[in-house]
Formats: sequence, C-alpha cells, structure tokens
Amino acid sequence: MKHIFEIKRDTLDDLKKYAQGNENEVCGILLCSKVGDICFRINKASPPFVLENSSYGCIRDVKKSNAYIETEFEQSNHTRIYCGEWHSHPEEFPRPSELDRQSIVSIFEEEEIAIPFVLMVIVGLNEIYYGVYDGDKFMEIFPIEVE
Repeated sequence: MKHIFEIKRDTLDDLKKYAQGNENEVCGILLCSKVGDICFRINKASPPFVLENSSYGCIRDVKKSNAYIETEFEQSNHTRIYCGEWHSHPEEFPRPSELDRQSIVSIFEEEEIAIPFVLMVIVGLNEIYYGVYDGDKFMEIFPIEVE
C-alpha cells in the first residue's frame, strides 16, 4: 500500500460516539480528501444511516448515504469524496468478520469509486479498527491523527 492515511480529530470524536454498548450495531459512511500525492485525510464520518440492524449486523440506508455524499461533495467544493464504511461492534477490541471483509470487497468491485481503495472502520468499545482493501489485499492501517 503506497498511501498515507490521516484522520481529523473531530471525525475521530464523532466515531467514538457510536460505540455500541449493549445496543444494536449502527453503520454509516466515511468521506475523505486527497492531501498531497499519496495522502488521504478521513475528514467526515456520517451519522448512522441504518435500514436494518441487530446486535451483530447492520444494513446501511443507501439512499440517505448517497444524498449525504452528494451534499458533502458540493459543500466541500468537490474535494470531499466517499472512501469507505464504518460500523460498530459489541466488543472491546474489534476485528473484521469474514462478512465485513466480503462487503468491502464487494463495494470495491461493484461500485464506482473515485479512489483506488475502500476503507473499513469498526468502532469498538475501547478501540477503533481501521482497515483498507486495495483490490489485491486487505490490511490494517493506523491513520495519523490531525487537527
């Protein structure tokens, strides 16, 4: 992977609010901007856009998500774009399930995306997991926190 990832502190704070606790999973989308040649900054996490959910699953509302992407793209002067998905897990130190990985691969292969990867963020009770799929492999990443 030849990319560097950053995450804005306020975006990280927003994600932490969605820790699951004893409730059902929630899910949403991530937006980022390209900063330099190889750096992408995660600068927006949508609020939860839930169509259906349970303790161990969440189906995202695509219609609301797409409207959010379009609005943010316009409001950011066409710099903020879709870069991935976030969801919660009912565990302290979350790790992606096989279904989580399959859904990210499916997005990469079937959707029109403007970047060469799809991010997956899992909000756990004590930790947040960050992963990226680039069409070849899935790997954990550690974004740099920025203002």
